[in-house]
Amino acid sequence: MNYLYRLIAFVCTLAIVSLTTDNYAQQEPDSVYTREYIEQISFTEPHRALKLIDDMEARRSMSPSRLDQMRSTVYQNGLDMYRTALSYSLTAYHADSLHRHSDETLLLLELITDQYYTTGNYTESTRYAIKGIELAKQTGDKNSEANLLLYIGMNKRDMGLKDEADKYVEQALQMQEKETEGSHSWGAVDDLIYIYGIKITYAFEDRKYREAISLLPRYEKLMEQFKACPDIPDGVYDMRRANVCAAFASIFAENGQPDKAAEFYRQFEETDYASTQDGIQMRFDYLIATGRYREALQAIHTDKQYWKEQADTVNYFYLEYDL
Repeated sequence: MNYLYRLIAFVCTLAIVSLTTDNYAQQEPDSVYTREYIEQISFTEPHRALKLIDDMEARRSMSPSRLDQMRSTVYQNGLDMYRTALSYSLTAYHADSLHRHSDETLLLLELITDQYYTTGNYTESTRYAIKGIELAKQTGDKNSEANLLLYIGMNKRDMGLKDEADKYVEQALQMQEKETEGSHSWGAVDDLIYIYGIKITYAFEDRKYREAISLLPRYEKLMEQFKACPDIPDGVYDMRRANVCAAFASIFAENGQPDKAAEFYRQFEETDYASTQDGIQMRFDYLIATGRYREALQAIHTDKQYWKEQADTVNYFYLEYDL
């Protein structure tokens, strides 16, 4: 099950691309040659976004390191090419000019940590997470520190060190709970939703279905807080709703509660996100758990073809769920 931890790269890249431009040039707010506009089309029009970035490079309207950050965002968000995205992230990170801006450096460290994790290099992911934690402590950024602690836990989990992993996940959870209390920032609330998603996912993978179900009320309460945030981007709540509905459809099915499972699956199918490429993969566990094997095989075949033809197959999602 991967439904509940797909959004973190999206959150990080949103933060990166929405930072103000540097002194190379000031663009008009409605110009297509802005970080904000590139971010908006990075999912739906990635090739056009890359062309615009090339144009910006020719115009010298932004520093090379920030252009590479944007390319990394597009390759990950719109093209699912994680190794290419990582290459651009590393190039941007090693640029001297970037390190004059600690906020950008920290966000980029989070992105690199995620990309190394997604491509299966848990050692490097942990190394960059530790760098990020050191910088987060220096700047007092508890949100980033919690996110990076979580990634150390995720890396350890995938290396078979479950007991150590649980400690990091719990530490991240407690830190983020304090940061999110009473918050109206969608980013802070989503970070906590993300951590609960990890805990639910791990409980499912360990067949601890009752433990996963016990976390649902807190998750739903956070979703209410999330929906009420005034600055939440379009489509993000729908994505999160699809995540949790698909997950608990599978959990209730495995726990012998078919009616509840069917209701959550119905709610999942009502979301817009269920119709996306990610939505295809989200169906796997429920279809298998309910014995709908032909539909599951068709969905897996469709997803495999997508990754082979349009994306980068050296990544966690393809290797873990399609092979």
